[in-house]
Amino acid sequence: METRCYPKPPGAIPRAILASVTRHAGCTPNRDPAMTTPSALRPDPTAASTPGPVAAAFLAPWLGPLAFVTVLLWKPLAHTLAVLLHRHLPGSAGYLAGFAIGLAGAMLVWRGLRREEHAATCLGLAGGLLIWIGWMEYAFVYFAETMRIPWVTLPDGTPALPPQFVLMQGTTVPVLLILYLTLVANRDTGCRAALWLRRRLHLNPGAPSPAQRPAYARITALEVIFVNWFMYLVLVTLNDPRVFGRTHPIQYAAFATFVLWAGYCLVARMPRITALPLALRYGVGVVGPAWAAIEIGSYKGFWTEVWIKPAQYPVTVTAIALSFAALAALVYRQPATSQQAARGPATPSNA
Repeated sequence: METRCYPKPPGAIPRAILASVTRHAGCTPNRDPAMTTPSALRPDPTAASTPGPVAAAFLAPWLGPLAFVTVLLWKPLAHTLAVLLHRHLPGSAGYLAGFAIGLAGAMLVWRGLRREEHAATCLGLAGGLLIWIGWMEYAFVYFAETMRIPWVTLPDGTPALPPQFVLMQGTTVPVLLILYLTLVANRDTGCRAALWLRRRLHLNPGAPSPAQRPAYARITALEVIFVNWFMYLVLVTLNDPRVFGRTHPIQYAAFATFVLWAGYCLVARMPRITALPLALRYGVGVVGPAWAAIEIGSYKGFWTEVWIKPAQYPVTVTAIALSFAALAALVYRQPATSQQAARGPATPSNA
């Protein structure tokens, strides 16, 4: 009688029975190669490969500072773009260009509403930046011109505060009310500043609502807009000669405060972040005081604002633009799945 060797049955048959059957049939049972390979030659599944320099930059402790630098580099480019638009597209052409830039930002935010956290955060960040420079800044300039708001001048007649900043001062109370209603009085907020304020004032808004998927694109865009708006109001108040002025000693105190504030977050908080989307959102809030310190330093002559003089410093401005483009591309293409979404007590909370 001919003896046949059949393929290995499904794994539901115990290994001992399978070995007995195949042994009596005169054939050798299939063996797992991993069982016959010497242990010294087997790859260790728990051993982590050493990441390259680019991959290592997207891991803690470098991930947070990298996100901070990426967001920070946009600030001088935004000033350069504003200077070029006002210089080469005056009047109605500039307003149309601003409207188009803001519209592009709004479309990016809308596109990010259905994307996962990483892409949604990147699209919301880009959209918020474009909305601010295209719609917000141009809106203040347009309405200041149409309402013929005059410059604020020094006693000797020297212009000190442009009309659009005077108009912006009128939004101080509405902005504070909006921030209160959307952050402090919101029991579902994740804003660290609002949570800190509530703890200090012993305010308890009640239990959070049932967990829902956050709209990260909208959250990030709103953070960009309101951080810019709030810091603008602070700087305008400091520079207003009717309040303090650029020569007032409080400028040095404000400079030191902003440096310490941003420095603490950058050194003590951001290196602990292990998720790239969270690092970007947290970086938006840290860049606010950091850029305010840079602005005050330029007023005091600590350095030159090369970004508002692109014709005089083309190499520097080009280097800033290329650096931002390279970092932005790396950040956007970095897969979110490679990051550990840590939101424990040791990691700054979601913003």
